[in-house]
Amino acid sequence: MKMSRFLNENRKKLPESEKMDMAEHRRQLMEKVIKSKRKKETENSSTPKKKTTYSTDAKLEIKKLERQLRLTNQNNIRLQHEKSELQKRNRSKQKQLRKLRAEKDNFNQKIKKIELEYEEKNKELDQKLKQKNEEISHLQKVTSWIDSESLAPGDDVRKLIDEQNFQIELLSTLFAGVMRKNTKLAEKITLVREDRNTYQKQAKEYKREVEHLTKFQNKLESKVKSLIDENDSLLRKYRNKTQLKNAPISELIQLLIDKCSPETITDYAKLDYLKQYYQQVLESTQRHSYSYGYIEETSDQFLLHDINKNSVYPVFVPERLRNNSNYSSGIVVRCHYKHKNWIVDHLYPTISIESNISRISKFQKNHKSKINQRQNEHKITITNQAEINWLKNLNVVLVGNKYSAGFVNEMKKYCNLKIFDAYEDGEQQIFKAMHSADYVFLLIGSVPHSITVYSKATEDLNEYSNKMQIFDIPAKYDGVIRLHYLYANFGNNDKVN
Repeated sequence: MKMSRFLNENRKKLPESEKMDMAEHRRQLMEKVIKSKRKKETENSSTPKKKTTYSTDAKLEIKKLERQLRLTNQNNIRLQHEKSELQKRNRSKQKQLRKLRAEKDNFNQKIKKIELEYEEKNKELDQKLKQKNEEISHLQKVTSWIDSESLAPGDDVRKLIDEQNFQIELLSTLFAGVMRKNTKLAEKITLVREDRNTYQKQAKEYKREVEHLTKFQNKLESKVKSLIDENDSLLRKYRNKTQLKNAPISELIQLLIDKCSPETITDYAKLDYLKQYYQQVLESTQRHSYSYGYIEETSDQFLLHDINKNSVYPVFVPERLRNNSNYSSGIVVRCHYKHKNWIVDHLYPTISIESNISRISKFQKNHKSKINQRQNEHKITITNQAEINWLKNLNVVLVGNKYSAGFVNEMKKYCNLKIFDAYEDGEQQIFKAMHSADYVFLLIGSVPHSITVYSKATEDLNEYSNKMQIFDIPAKYDGVIRLHYLYANFGNNDKVN
């Protein structure tokens, strides 16, 4: 007991850190004891239970450790109680500290308020002192002025005051004039500044416009340059084309022959088109090598009224035909073109031409005047009975669809006519009829290419055969005139020359 008291007294004298270390040491010892007990218990549970017997020393040691454990627990409880007491004291101290800080803040605020009041009072005193000083200086000025004017107390100062007032008015007038001048100058300065701003804005606008015009000029120069280059290239092309145009066609054909090679063969794709166009021009030349119409005599020349072209132009009539007994004004003739002139080479006295003149009156919009118009319609008929008999047994095939009803009706009066539409009727049927006919009238502008190709490949229907007669767009009496031409050349041995 004495030992435990001694230890307890010594513990009280120890500092808190050492007490905590001792408590931690005891706790670790207790944990070791507990672990050893648990280990023994597990070993005892795994092995058959045997009655444990401890030696006296072990028992004493166990009792000693148990006693130390109880003391350690008591010390821990006591330390926790002391810790809670210390925490309470700390909280109370913190409350006191916060209270003191609040009191300090209030005290500082009061001090600041007192300082502000002190400063304000000092400012008021300074202002009052300043006013007093100004009053003193004013009194000093007045006193000095009185001394300078040699005035004594009780003297009349009105005159002096009037003079001073006059000077003041004069100064105020001068001041007003100066202010007016200053105002005018200020207005002028304002106007100048506004003008300067305006000029600056205009200068900026002019600068932008100049930049824009400069860019536009550069673009124009580049365009002009490109146009000049393009013009040069076009000029070179034009010169080349001009040289080609002025070159003889035979040289151009020879040039095409020389340049034909496997590399340039694709450039000759239009050669077939050229060949077809050449055939068309050749056929057109052959068709238009003769013209038909009737003669009209004037005072100084002979005029041909072309039935096919529906036009009138001068022709030359040889003297041998003019001396012919069948020749007369209005006779139907054939002409051929030679040396830029149309020359009559054949007479057709068996065709008569009648002129029917009909007058048509037509009112104008205002119904105030009448205009008489004359319309001449020429009728062509075959009057020779031998020719009519020859044509009566003639079988003619017409191939095409661009013809007038008058063209067909006039031909039907004299011959046996069969009409075929090359786009609707079968080609085999048309070819068979063409071969069996005496003559074929082919409207070249309204038949497919296959008809002309087939005709050129045959002996009796090619372009050199008299059996094939070519028309473009025939007029009403073109068929009758062509029938008479066939009779005059192939149906009658006694032709009129």
